[in-house]
Amino acid sequence: MKAVLVVTVVAILAFDSSPANAGEAQQLLYDVDFGSPPHTVGEPPVTGAEDPPRGTPTGISFGDPTVVEALGLLTDQPCAFGNRTTGYDQLEFAMPDHARDGFPESYDIYHLKMDVLIERLTGSDFVLLLDIPHVHNIYFNADGTMTTFPSGLNSTFEFGVPLLLEVTYDIPGDNWTIRVDGEVIYSDDHAGTVFRSFRVNLTGEHIDDAVALDNIQVWGENRPVLHVCCVGEECFLTDYDGCDAMGGEYHPELDECEPQEPCLDPTPVRSTSWGGLKAVYR
Repeated sequence: MKAVLVVTVVAILAFDSSPANAGEAQQLLYDVDFGSPPHTVGEPPVTGAEDPPRGTPTGISFGDPTVVEALGLLTDQPCAFGNRTTGYDQLEFAMPDHARDGFPESYDIYHLKMDVLIERLTGSDFVLLLDIPHVHNIYFNADGTMTTFPSGLNSTFEFGVPLLLEVTYDIPGDNWTIRVDGEVIYSDDHAGTVFRSFRVNLTGEHIDDAVALDNIQVWGENRPVLHVCCVGEECFLTDYDGCDAMGGEYHPELDECEPQEPCLDPTPVRSTSWGGLKAVYR
């Protein structure tokens, strides 16, 4: 049995999450920097569901998250959580699989990135919740640890120091990956099938709790459709461009290399009759 090589241009762990490097297969869905306009310092973020890329969250689920001039080392008009009040502060960002999303299509892979500053936590936690649809959470805990639900991640962060949080949610690849400041800190299987929304939430146990977010960006990406490419007798699964680059013969009507092994030379066939067959074996 020949090994089957799947050739694809999707490289999840090497994803360059910036608008200038987003390829045609990637759609920028959110680009929220809490700048003015539309947001106003001292007010809750503007919400809405316009065409992508959206510059606003979808909604404020709880509390009073507020746009501020600065919080600690996040100085470019972030959104602050806590604000000397207690109770939940939560923003929601609906995604293309949500019933009220307003996006033109859903995607195979989602890439999230945001600047996070955990200035102070006193018994509270700050959580990124991924509704996929069973919730997958990333916790920033009051003891300085980062954990996940389902459990698996055991990392730390530094209070008062902004970090770049990135999450890749790959539906067909059955994987979610977490990076901090460009380094992979966790990667595992998930039980998700869709991506309905993500939420950011401060539990708000104490008036001294202070957290801020900025530069929230989300991309959706679809995997290329792969078909058989024959390079000699070797079978590959790739798209047309990948097959052409290898000098192969592309077969869009075939999507499996095994067990048929379609690239092997077939047994020669010619038309004949029953009489002709008897003549061959006399």
